[in-house]
Amino acid sequence: MLADAPGQLATLRDAATSGDAEAARRAAHTLKGNGRTFGATALASLCQEAEAAATNGDIDAVLARVDEIAAEWERARAELVAWRNGGGARDGA
Repeated sequence: MLADAPGQLATLRDAATSGDAEAARRAAHTLKGNGRTFGATALASLCQEAEAAATNGDIDAVLARVDEIAAEWERARAELVAWRNGGGARDGA
């Protein structure tokens, strides 16, 4: 997740900006799965919303979530890095 997510976020942002609902859906789906796998439930939830919006062709709704998804990714990333480095439990990350 730490290596893959930045690229998926960039793909999500680029796809939403260019109006490519299918590429946005795939990126949101991948991020959602990664979030669930690593316990980043808030990230997974936001990505699920973006995925559903993209599935429905609602690019504006995807765009409205991209910054929030990116911010939640940064929070989750910090938690995962701390956990990986022995800094404690992954509460919410």
